Amino acid sequence: MIITQPSVFDAYEVTPSDTTDLPGGPTKAIYLGDSSAVDVNVVMQGGQTVKFENLQPGVIHYLAVKRVLSTDTTATKIIALY
Repeated sequence: MIITQPSVFDAYEVTPSDTTDLPGGPTKAIYLGDSSAVDVNVVMQGGQTVKFENLQPGVIHYLAVKRVLSTDTTATKIIALY
């Protein structure tokens, strides 16, 4: 079986916010450009708040995120992929 990932057609730098959703709507994925493992606290497309701990940098994480929270997020180089 061949598994393919969805194509990405746009990308934006993310400024984490506890009050503002991402302007492009829910992501297909996020990319972390930090140099070491980081924590990312997000609101998922379905509305659940989840803190992902020790996410590895340089990897595309396929998460449908509508908001990246500033509280408890240690990542500083987040790219939203659409």
